[in-house]
Amino acid sequence: MSQLIHPRDSRWGTIVREKNNNKCKYCGGIANGSGHVIPRKRIRTRHVLENGISFCCNHHFMFDNHVRFRLHIINILVGKEVYKKLEEIANGRKTVEECGFITID
Repeated sequence: MSQLIHPRDSRWGTIVREKNNNKCKYCGGIANGSGHVIPRKRIRTRHVLENGISFCCNHHFMFDNHVRFRLHIINILVGKEVYKKLEEIANGRKTVEECGFITID
């Protein structure tokens, strides 16, 4: 089942890539996609900028499809503290503002 793309989703992806100078956060290649650390189906974190990582095609595919690579990326690029805060937002225990993160409207 495909997910509907909301205009904010496209804007979020563009901002995440621009934040990283349109480079893959993992290899430094050209970023043509953005991945969600906490899956985009989790509404509370869907448009939080800290929940995004810019990727090239290869690393975006690996991030989405290989659990070990995903955990590796979260540990080295996101960090445990940021991931913990994202989980707290996703689960409704904290707000985006309480964590000092930014969301797009």
